[in-house]
Amino acid sequence: MTLADHRGPDETGTWHNTDIVLGLNRLAVIDVERSHQPLHRGPPGEPDRYTIVFNGAICNHPELRAELTARHGARFATAGATEVIAAAHRFWGTDGLRRLRGMFAFLVWDAPANGYWSRRATRSASSPSSWRADRRASRSRARRSR
Repeated sequence: MTLADHRGPDETGTWHNTDIVLGLNRLAVIDVERSHQPLHRGPPGEPDRYTIVFNGAICNHPELRAELTARHGARFATAGATEVIAAAHRFWGTDGLRRLRGMFAFLVWDAPANGYWSRRATRSASSPSSWRADRRASRSRARRSR
């Protein structure tokens, strides 16, 4: 995570369990006071089911938040886009990925399923995402569309 220090993070957060370690350097823009990461959210009865790390911008998160609230009764504790990703997954599953508009990278850990889902959508190399599995490290970089 120190490789991204030049990006000027406002917050560094890590979380782990016996299966995964998540970390993030966050440049805070929206809801600086409450949208700390990794963010833990879930349905009633499983409030920590999803753990999320997110970097970037979901441009249509206000519209998605309004739809999730109106159609599904979703409740939000922050004004940030990170929580919208968790609610989209809860109510729409992986189909919710197609509805996200912006430049971003995120990973959602689903504890009971012992699995994750992630997406990266950028037009520049400005939002790096890295992952490590089975003691091998990988770095994902976006390439400019031509």
